[in-house]
Amino acid sequence: MFSLIFSDKETPLVARLRHIESIGSQQNEQLKTIWFQIQSHLNDITLKPIAWEDHITLIADQEKLITYNVASSTLFNTLKSAFNEREILSITDNQNFVPVILGNQTKHLNAILNETTVKAKDSAVFQIKNFIRAVKAKDLKTITGGTEGEYFPIELHINDNQVEPTIKSVMDIVSHNSWFDVNFSGSFFSNKELMGELKIVLLISLILLYFILASQFESFVLPLIILLEVPIDLAGAFLFLKLFGMSINLMSMIGLVVMSGIIVNDSILKIDTIIQLQRQGYPLLKALLVAGQRRLKPILMTSLTTILALVPLLFSSGLGAELQAPLAVALIGGMLLGTIVSLYFIPLCYYYFTKRI
Repeated sequence: MFSLIFSDKETPLVARLRHIESIGSQQNEQLKTIWFQIQSHLNDITLKPIAWEDHITLIADQEKLITYNVASSTLFNTLKSAFNEREILSITDNQNFVPVILGNQTKHLNAILNETTVKAKDSAVFQIKNFIRAVKAKDLKTITGGTEGEYFPIELHINDNQVEPTIKSVMDIVSHNSWFDVNFSGSFFSNKELMGELKIVLLISLILLYFILASQFESFVLPLIILLEVPIDLAGAFLFLKLFGMSINLMSMIGLVVMSGIIVNDSILKIDTIIQLQRQGYPLLKALLVAGQRRLKPILMTSLTTILALVPLLFSSGLGAELQAPLAVALIGGMLLGTIVSLYFIPLCYYYFTKRI
């Protein structure tokens, strides 16, 4: 059996349907069934339709070939020459092949089969149409391949909170079919991996900051008071993300890491000023008040300049604006709450900590 194909001349989450064995038309029918089942279960999602391509398969009658002593290779070469008799060259453009044919008309398939003859081994001549049967069928217009073989991708543009239910629904549909299996890829998984890495980066940064502060203040407890600001500021950032209807994604996580590094500086300066005043002979309460007066304007100026510089990102439009907005919201929310924490909460914690010593 051999075939000649004529063409009548096309995230988020991607479900990759991979066929386990080659099963021809049954495979295509099963792919249609799976596609319609997924579309019916996910009513609020419109799937990209499957691109099909019509083709004609020429099937040789092996019994007739043996009866009339015609070799299969001779039949194949004759057909190949008949279909390409006027083709002088082929122009290649990436993966597109454009044949250059002499003349301004193309022959119909039936005309080619009627006009073409084939020689048997005993030099007898027969019409090639006596040994050929044409079967019309449909197949995929494009084939996508990867490390695990060829597969059919189904793109699902959904929100992050819909990913797990969607994966479960698709897996339930495909599990009832023994000819296909499914795996998933897309920006959801890559972002999840990057967010995990950013969490590790944030944790390592806080650990390193703790050891630096411990060596600077010569205390193992005092750095914990300063670092206590970080989870409080994170709560402010999460609150602002919630108010603006944004999710915790890669850009907002970067904003949280940057915010944690900026806002901790205010608490470090405040505590360091208090300690310096105590060494100069100021009592604890007087040192808190004087340090608050001296550091009020620098802390407010630092926070306000950062916040005001980020405000235009909330109202900007164009390329990249949707990516920058979560970063700006996370930074602004953390900085607003962090400023209040640096001015009042951290000195208060230091006051109660010092009184107990």
